[in-house]
Amino acid sequence: MAPQLHQFHTNFSNADAVSQQMTLIQRTLRDAGVTGNIYTVEARGQSATTTLRWDPASPPLMSDRDWILIHHSHGNPHLHSVLSTKANCALVYHNVTPPEFFAHDPYLADLCRLGRDQLKLLQPRIKAAFTVSQYNAEELKAAGFTVNGLLPLIDIKNFPALDAKIKVGAKEKFNFLFIGKLAPHKSQALIVETFAHFVRFCPEAHLTLVGREDPFYGRYVSLLVKRWGLSRQVTLLGPLDIDALREQYQKADAFLCLSQHEGFCVPIIEAMSMKLPIFSSVAAGLQETLGKSGIQLHTRSPETIATTIAATVSDPSWKEKMLSTQAKRMSEVTTSQEPGLITAALLPLLE
Repeated sequence: MAPQLHQFHTNFSNADAVSQQMTLIQRTLRDAGVTGNIYTVEARGQSATTTLRWDPASPPLMSDRDWILIHHSHGNPHLHSVLSTKANCALVYHNVTPPEFFAHDPYLADLCRLGRDQLKLLQPRIKAAFTVSQYNAEELKAAGFTVNGLLPLIDIKNFPALDAKIKVGAKEKFNFLFIGKLAPHKSQALIVETFAHFVRFCPEAHLTLVGREDPFYGRYVSLLVKRWGLSRQVTLLGPLDIDALREQYQKADAFLCLSQHEGFCVPIIEAMSMKLPIFSSVAAGLQETLGKSGIQLHTRSPETIATTIAATVSDPSWKEKMLSTQAKRMSEVTTSQEPGLITAALLPLLE
């Protein structure tokens, strides 16, 4: 029997970037004649129909010719079970959020701490290691790994594209959008404070935040919205399906990302694909994702950020200029996300 390439991540959700990459890898390898299952301990939503449950007490049988691609983005309580198989182990490192961002939640802080500590446990078994960004690669190298290359994270061909809504001159209403889990490292609190200063320049502005929430931080952001008196101008939405997301992109005038920690940030690429101007911080892996595109913010001052955005959009040609730089970056990203790079990286493992 030909060797198989399986994949594992502790949880799987169709809306999650890690899960989407696992599906892309599986589909690409199957087109190349390589079979393999996606295993997870917890599947959310419709994911149960596309994955197999990993039973830590009774792991699936694998031969010593098979491979298992372990996706690592946080602590894995079942790692010993995964490493107990006969299969050869490879790693896809998606970065682990530093635990200090979750000082308010000991459980999440411990899970992040475990994820970083487990790199030492993984190292002796890993025969090939991959990442989704150079930023992640450098972090993995610092942990003592040899990085074999970068793997595409997203399927650009499936990204919905829109015609740019070029609007010139001042406008009474201005809609901001950010997509990402409501969590401290995503900095939605800073986005709200920035927006509170921006409404001085544009009283009819609106902000939409999309994503499931850390219950503690989500409550804090909600209270912050009320404190600034912005309940009618800020909308907090939970996770949305692709059609609902497309609608939010269509309504938006700019994507505002002030994250402090991102290994890659798929919504930035989605915004580029949707021809939505981007204002973004450059912390962690964001600089790599942005390239030379968008308006890059090097300050954490909400008042300064709001003033910068207001000054930018006062230029009648601001949107056209920003979309030009983003189109160039989108072309570069498309090249780096070619599915053929998956087969080039992974097929040699099975020889």
